[in-house]
Amino acid sequence: MDVDRLIRVEIHDTLAYLLGSWDVLRSIEDHHNATGGTFVGVGRLVPLAANGARGAVQQAQYVEEGELRLGDHIGSARRSLDYRRKQDGSVALYFLDGRHFVDLDLSSGMCAPEHQCAPDRYCIEIVVRSDQCFEERWRVVGPGKDYEALTVYSRISGEGP
Repeated sequence: MDVDRLIRVEIHDTLAYLLGSWDVLRSIEDHHNATGGTFVGVGRLVPLAANGARGAVQQAQYVEEGELRLGDHIGSARRSLDYRRKQDGSVALYFLDGRHFVDLDLSSGMCAPEHQCAPDRYCIEIVVRSDQCFEERWRVVGPGKDYEALTVYSRISGEGP
């Protein structure tokens, strides 16, 4: 029996599932610099455009803000991405400058996109644990990078589906 299959939840609409506000807890292991750390914050995916079939959201923007503690560093951190619905039901993620990052398709309850940002390689695995929680694992390697990060996203009560 595939145990991992038992703890994955299939998602009918990837973008609709991700909309809303999430508590974000990330642990980071930087093998290159032999340091560890955490990020604690909030991520919000808010609709930008709704059109198409049945008024479905077609585009949203994700903004994550919080506190990063990495080695001796303690400070605020922020990242933003654009999410765009694709015709096949998956979602394309873009940096704010328009460059493509990765595609997400959570219909099976997980996906494993990769992003090549020469000379670095980002391997990401996302697993949906419930309608209230998903996990994201990153493995990043390159000449100056070698780290792993595990992020747990927990839906803020009253947000989303």
